[in-house]
Amino acid sequence: TSVMSASMGIFALVLFDHIQVQEIWDSWFRWCLGDTIGILIFTPLTLFYWNWRRGEETGERFAFYFVASAISF
Repeated sequence: TSVMSASMGIFALVLFDHIQVQEIWDSWFRWCLGDTIGILIFTPLTLFYWNWRRGEETGERFAFYFVASAISF
């Protein structure tokens, strides 16, 4: 999904002359990398928070997710 999003976004930017053709690869790579990092880091934290609000998670698991996310930065 990150690849598809980056490809469609870069295509639109080129189509409407917001970036030059020479910048396609660099822009696509950065877009794809940003989406992937968001998926890998923020999705687990969001899902954990949602389950915690419903009373299905503990503080110990939150600490694990927090530390794992902080290390990945």
